Amino acid sequence: MASRKLRLRTFLIPLSMILIHLLVIDIVANLYAQSYPWLSVLAGWQNEAAGLVYPDTPSLILSEYPRITVFYGLILIPIYSLILFFRHKNRQDAIWMGRPRYHDLVPAVIVSVGLLGVTNLLFSGLLRLGESLPSVQRLLEEYLEQAEAFSPALGYGWLIAGITLVAPISEELLFRGIIQGELRRAMPEWLAVVTQAVLFALFHMQAIQVLYVFLPALALGAMYALTRSFWVPVLMHVVFNFLGSVVPALVLGHDNLSQSVIWIEIGCAAVSVAIIPYLYHRHRQG
Repeated sequence: MASRKLRLRTFLIPLSMILIHLLVIDIVANLYAQSYPWLSVLAGWQNEAAGLVYPDTPSLILSEYPRITVFYGLILIPIYSLILFFRHKNRQDAIWMGRPRYHDLVPAVIVSVGLLGVTNLLFSGLLRLGESLPSVQRLLEEYLEQAEAFSPALGYGWLIAGITLVAPISEELLFRGIIQGELRRAMPEWLAVVTQAVLFALFHMQAIQVLYVFLPALALGAMYALTRSFWVPVLMHVVFNFLGSVVPALVLGHDNLSQSVIWIEIGCAAVSVAIIPYLYHRHRQG
């Protein structure tokens, strides 16, 4: 690898790519909202004769977000894939696409489940804190309102396609692929991992999301660096989003099952404390 050196592109490429990502989401969401009255009838989502009153644009975007995610993913995933294809031709470490090994995938899944356990513990603490701090309570209410986008109101098919598959793939291509690949040209790998995690957290903008997303992003970047396989963080991200959106909807109203899921996640969190150091030492020796 060429000598590491901070350049203008070190900052310009990650920030510009994040802005482009957000801009595409915003354009697609607003175009979708404007087209929804006729698109919903054409696609058979609504009956024109029903005379329904459509919600305002922000509410519509929130309720239709899984579909919107699929549509913006159809734009961003091919673009990111082409960028990484040409970068990989010029620099082999631009993205690591090696086949994931079985003994990397199992720990990766355990870490993903454990990250949900940590997230549950964090939310429990925030809920307690919100009881005495109105500012924290307001942020939690704002987050819960946005989290309605992750409900199965449109059906589990759209939820899985959008939130569980398309969103993780597009975000992994951007953050672990393009951004972490760019950062490692100018800084040590560990610092590239931390920096992309900070950017990924800030990318979510909402304060509660920024808080809980940082640790998963750190783990995804670390596992990518350790395993040298882009497919490992993709799998982890898919598992994390599935457990955070689909599973809660499936166990809703089943208290015993819901508690069992939470305890499994917390148990995996405890095991995960040893997994990443173990993988680090194993890969250094290998």
